[in-house]
Amino acid sequence: MKKLLTIWSVITLTGTTGPNVVSCNKQNNEEVEDDTYGKDLEVLNEIKTKASQDISNYLKARMYIDSNKNNLEDIYKRVNLRNSSYQLNLNKSDDKKLTNYFINEFNNVFDYVNQNLKNTYSNYFPDKMPLTFEEDKTTIDVSFINVEGIKNNFPANIVAEDFKGARVNLKTVVSLNFKTMFSEFEISTVYNVTENPSALQTLSSEATKFLLKKLQRYFKDLENVDFSTNKVFKSLYEQVQWDFSKKIDVLNDTLKKSLKQYIIGNEKFRNIDVTYNNVALIERVSNGDLSEENKGSDKLFKTQNARDLTLSNWLKGTEEPKSINNATENDFVNFYKSRIGRGLNINDNDSLTLGSFKFNLSYLNIDGMGLSGYATNIDDVDDDMGNNIIMTLNLSRAAIDQKLNNWAKIIIAFWKHINTGPFAKKDTVEITVASRLFRTISEVNKRDGLKGTLKVLVDNFKKTTEAQSLEDIDLFKLISHPSFKKTKGKSKTDTSGSPTLIWDSSNSKNWAVLFTFGVDFDSGLYYCFASSSDDKSLKNDIDFKISIKKIVY
Repeated sequence: MKKLLTIWSVITLTGTTGPNVVSCNKQNNEEVEDDTYGKDLEVLNEIKTKASQDISNYLKARMYIDSNKNNLEDIYKRVNLRNSSYQLNLNKSDDKKLTNYFINEFNNVFDYVNQNLKNTYSNYFPDKMPLTFEEDKTTIDVSFINVEGIKNNFPANIVAEDFKGARVNLKTVVSLNFKTMFSEFEISTVYNVTENPSALQTLSSEATKFLLKKLQRYFKDLENVDFSTNKVFKSLYEQVQWDFSKKIDVLNDTLKKSLKQYIIGNEKFRNIDVTYNNVALIERVSNGDLSEENKGSDKLFKTQNARDLTLSNWLKGTEEPKSINNATENDFVNFYKSRIGRGLNINDNDSLTLGSFKFNLSYLNIDGMGLSGYATNIDDVDDDMGNNIIMTLNLSRAAIDQKLNNWAKIIIAFWKHINTGPFAKKDTVEITVASRLFRTISEVNKRDGLKGTLKVLVDNFKKTTEAQSLEDIDLFKLISHPSFKKTKGKSKTDTSGSPTLIWDSSNSKNWAVLFTFGVDFDSGLYYCFASSSDDKSLKNDIDFKISIKKIVY
C-alpha cells in the first residue's frame, strides 16, 4: 500500500540527560511504499536512540569541571547565596567567555558522537553528517552551589581549603536529517563547576548516600509495580496509557510529580535544599511486552489481511451483512486478543510487563549541587551501595480485560445507536444516519474529509444519555488515521436514488477508519476496521459507506 508519509506523533527518547524529540516530520509530500516507510522509520528511531544514549554517556563522564584549570573563575561572580540563579546571555560580551566554554564542551562530545554515527551508518550518510545543533537554540543556566551548607549537612573526611561551586544546566536542540525525514530533539545536561572537583565529588558521595537512605523505601516500593492499583500509576492505567515502546514522557512526568510530593511531605528533608533538573528521572532498562505491532491494528503495515480483522469477523451470524444486535462484550474481547492485540492475550495468572526502568539521580540537586548515578540499594550499617534499583511495571489479565470490556460496551453501543439493521460485510461497513445528519456530514466532508466526518458521528453519539452513562466513554474515539486524516468521501447515488458517501480503494488518497481507546494514540489501543489499499492481491480494502437511513412505514 502506498501512502503519504507523515510522522505524526511526538517521539521521545530518554537517556541520562533526557533528550526529548520535539518534532518529527516529512520534508515533502512524496508517496512511498509501506515497506520503505517502515524500514526508514525503524532506522530513524534506531539512530536517534543511539545518538541520545551515546551523547548521554559521554556527558556523564564530564560532569565535574575544574574552574581553575579551565579559567572559569568569572562564573562565581554570577551567583551567590542570595542571588542563586543566572542565565548566561549568548550575545552579551561579559558572558561570552563562559558561554563559549560550555558550548564548546558540549560540541566536543557532539562531534565525537556525530562522527561515530556517520561511520556506523555510512551507507545512509556518505557525504554528510547525521546530526546538527544550533547555538542560538541553546540555553545555559548557572546556579549557586552552597558548599558550606553541604559540608554542614553531610560531613566528609576531606582536608581542603574553602572552595566555590556552581551548577550549570545546558539545554540545546539537536537535529537529525535522514533521507526525506527531519527530526529535532532536546538534550539537557548538568555540570558541576568547582575549584576543587575531588572534594566536591566526595561531598556528593555523602549527599547521595543520605538521599538514598531517605528515599530507599520510596524506590523499593516501585520495584515490582501492579500498574492498575499502584497509587503512582493507577491514573495511567485508567487512561489506557500502557504502551511505552516509543516514548516514556508520561512515566517520567508522573514519577517526577510523585517524588516531589514525597520529598515535600517528608520531614527528613525539611532542612535540606532539594531542587530538580530538566532531565529524565527514569531510563529504560528493557522494553515491555506491548508495541504497536501487537496491541492493535492501525493498517499502516501489511502484517495481516485486513478482511480477517473487520467487524463481520466477531459479529454473530453466518449471512452477510451482519448486525450488532446479538454481539456481546466477550465476542469483541476474545476476537481482539486473539486476532488483533495479541500482546494482550495472556494467561489468567500471568502479568503483562510494560517495561523495566532505573532511576537517574541527576534529576536531583542538593544545596545546588547536581547529583549523578542511579538509585541503588544501600546498607544502613556500612553505607555500601549495591545494585541499581530496577522498577518493573506489570499489568494483570483482569485489569486488561476490565478495560477491554469497557471498550467493547462502548463500541457495541455506538453501532446500536448508528445502525438498527445489518451493516457489516467482509469487504464493506455501512453506516446509516438520519437525512438531516447526512446533510451535515456531507458539508463537513467537503471541508474536512474523513476526519471531520467521523468526529460528527462520534460527537453525535456521545451526546446521548446512554453514551454518557458508559464507563470510560471519554477514552473512546472514532478517527481517521493520523497519517491521512482528510481524505474526502465520494458522493454517489445508491440503487434507490438516495445519496451516499463512500470511501474505497478508488479514492485518490489513502484512508483508514479506527476505533481508539485511551488518551493518547501512541500509548493506547486502536482497531482499524475499514481502509483502502492499492494491493488488490491481498484483498486489503474494506469500503466505508454513509447512507441515509430508510424510514419504514
